Amino acid sequence: MYNDRAQIDMYLDWDLLPARIILDEIGTVAWQSRLETDVLSLKDNIKNIDHNLTFKNIVRLDKQLSTVWSARELTLLNGEPSNLSPETGYWLVSINEQFANIIYDFKIVIDDTLGKIDKEIQNWVEALTHHGMYQDVVRKYRDLLQKWHNKELSFTDALILRTKIDPDIRLLESRAIENKLTHEDLRLIRPYSTQSQQYFNEIIGTFDNKPTSIERVRKLEANMFKQYWFSLTEALRLIGDALNSLGRSYKKILDDILLSNRLKILNDQTKPDFCIDSPLGSYIQVYYDGSFSTLNRLAHEVGHAIHQSIHRQSTIHYIPLTDIQSETWAMSFENFFLLWLGNTVPLMRPSIENFIKVQEIEMNYRHRMLHDFELTVCTSGLSNPRDITSLWVNINRKFYGMNVLFDKNFETAWMEIHHLVSAPFYLSTYAFAKEQANSTHFIDLINENIKKDENYDGF
Repeated sequence: MYNDRAQIDMYLDWDLLPARIILDEIGTVAWQSRLETDVLSLKDNIKNIDHNLTFKNIVRLDKQLSTVWSARELTLLNGEPSNLSPETGYWLVSINEQFANIIYDFKIVIDDTLGKIDKEIQNWVEALTHHGMYQDVVRKYRDLLQKWHNKELSFTDALILRTKIDPDIRLLESRAIENKLTHEDLRLIRPYSTQSQQYFNEIIGTFDNKPTSIERVRKLEANMFKQYWFSLTEALRLIGDALNSLGRSYKKILDDILLSNRLKILNDQTKPDFCIDSPLGSYIQVYYDGSFSTLNRLAHEVGHAIHQSIHRQSTIHYIPLTDIQSETWAMSFENFFLLWLGNTVPLMRPSIENFIKVQEIEMNYRHRMLHDFELTVCTSGLSNPRDITSLWVNINRKFYGMNVLFDKNFETAWMEIHHLVSAPFYLSTYAFAKEQANSTHFIDLINENIKKDENYDGF
């Protein structure tokens, strides 16, 4: 571990004052009355012949409600009570339901005129229709996640309960539609064992060509780039300089996150990395220990923040980002950053090339294996930890091959894959996004986004 304690201490927590102010405001009579008036006015004018005006008002109200829910989510993620009274909580749910009904009514009103309204409203209706089809199963998963967070369920019990609340794996179908994939794309994910076994055999063969523990294999991987360590100050400067090479406005997005204290550095590697998108800005949580791999993890989350900021400021901000869109941008920025770093510091190129190889195995092929495991658990009716452990070992054996030895701790490592409960069927997203990121330059993604905005003639 490097000595950068003072810098780390600056980023131990988010500044959630803006979120707390919002949560305090919504408990006031004035704020609630104002929102109720807006909702009632929208309801009364839903059949207004000016669909564009109605849509503008829906988008504006949606942003207000999204800001409230984001403030609540951020405080809960930070381990704080949301400070909402039960009465305010019930009121908020009621307003949200009324708003959902208004959106549904608006969809019915414009269904017969889709060919005559703006293309982006059509896209919004399409996304809305999709989400509406799966609200029941999404709600069940949210309830399950909440019980796990509240420690009412163990991780194992929560995973097993998934097969009961969604026996037909409709959530997988939902993810496929949302990401414009066929159901079969996610069911029949491309094989991974040939490439992965060859990779691990090469690593082991480089040293002693004997069966080797998985712990030693991971150390051998890390040795390929262990000579490089970066203080948090250096890491942020490097990522900032890479962004600056694209244009000052992109570095400013990172600067704003740092100045607003929306970066949280973890010292616990078991907690998840993420970048929360909200109307209040992007909030990053990431583990960092100075190693090359955690420098890349930091770059990945910054890539999410750049994408989210560009999308929030675009003219199509109301079209939800898909999982694969989001991860493709983050991984594409990783690729751009590593290329920039290699060109800036030529001595690092061999280590960077080794790291890129490791990332390909990890993000593409290992995540295919993890999806294979998740899908099998959810379709085979497994109901006890022993059977799940046996499946885990067998599927990993296909991935690592016979020359990698598993210890007892590894046999139950599936219990540490939080995505299995917190983000069901998200694991395959990384594999699809990695392939797209490898074939799409980050600058092209930015230019395509700008092109869409320039061609847009709506609001």
